[in-house]
This record gives sequence, structure tokens and C-alpha cells, in this order.
Amino acid sequence: KDAIAINLSGRQRMLSQRITKSLLALPHTKSDAERAQTIEEFREATKMFDQTLSAFAQGGEVVGGDGKPTTLNKVTNRLSATFISEAQQIWLPTRNKVAPYFANNIAIPESVLAESQSEMLSKNLQILKLMNKLTSALENDSRKQANLLRILQTIVFFIALTNFIIVVRK
Repeated sequence: KDAIAINLSGRQRMLSQRITKSLLALPHTKSDAERAQTIEEFREATKMFDQTLSAFAQGGEVVGGDGKPTTLNKVTNRLSATFISEAQQIWLPTRNKVAPYFANNIAIPESVLAESQSEMLSKNLQILKLMNKLTSALENDSRKQANLLRILQTIVFFIALTNFIIVVRK
């Protein structure tokens, strides 16, 4: 579960960049097909980013790195939860602008795309830094848990070894 969460937090960094890249690419599309593909990339990256961010905050099902559904537990580490909360606050205005169009599967007006582009350009680095911090915090938490498990395994091994030696001596 830790490895999945770490992987998905890393994916969040990539998705935040895809969202911004697709918004920046929209004015430069040369055909309707290219524009539709760029909007679809924006839609998919936005949906996946939002779904995963919510799952980190509340727990829930997301698309895993292998494209299959996977369940994320709510992040309980206080530092990680702070990063998630901050990212949600920064993300919320953009999310609220585009979500109704995605939910109803209707075209996003140019004004909304322009506002989203402006917001993501100003907030992209903040989101990226928070997702980097989240990844590091999840890795550190997982490392601490793994070290604790190793210590417990060592203690149990020595208890079993001591018992074995006592039984053999008797």
C-alpha cells in the first residue's frame, strides 16, 4: 500500500505538469482534431489528478499505475495530510471551474480554459512542490515503518533463538 501511494504521489507531479502543458498547448493547436486531443488530455489529466488528490485526503478508489482500479487509504500522517490539504486549496478554484463541464461531458468555454490556464501558470509550481513534498513525506513514513518492522523481526528472531538454545540445553 505504501509503494502504491508513493507511486501515485509521484504521478500527481506528472499530472500537474500535463494539465499545465495541455492548457499551454491549446492556443497553438493547428486543427480541430489536434485541439480535441489536447482538450481530452487536459480532461483526463485533470480528472485523474483530482480523483487521486481526493483519495489521498479521504481514501477511495483511483486508477493505479497499471491502469487498473486500486484503493488508496486516507493519508493519516499529519505532515502528508498538510501537503494534501494545501494542494487541495490551491487546486480548488481550477477544479471548480472545469468540473461541471467534465461531469456533464460538455465543451469547456474558451473563457474557462483561459482562466484555468492563467491559474495553473500561477499555481503550477506550488502544486508541483507540494506533490514533491508529499512523495518525500510518504517515502519517509514508509521507511520508518519498515525500520520498525525490521527491529521487531530482529527482536522476535533473538527471542526464538534464545528459546531454541534453552530447549537444546535442557
